[in-house]
Amino acid sequence: METIEIVELDEKNLDHQGCYCLRSKPNSTGYINKNEWLKGSFSEGLKYIKIIENNKPAGFIEYAPIEKSSRVVYRWIEIWEK
Repeated sequence: METIEIVELDEKNLDHQGCYCLRSKPNSTGYINKNEWLKGSFSEGLKYIKIIENNKPAGFIEYAPIEKSSRVVYRWIEIWEK
């Protein structure tokens, strides 16, 4: 039976859950830098959702408030304003 779990990461569970990026290399500079960036960005409204399929990381969704985003999804703004 397939199971899918969705976990929202935050300052409290990041060390335990870990980010999806470079997950096979938790001691690499990139992984450590990503986790440090995440820790500093949660307070600015960053949301990081980890998708786990059959107890294995399968992907993630990462988004931030428009004021903090470097890549805005303009179509969403058009839809939202209707």
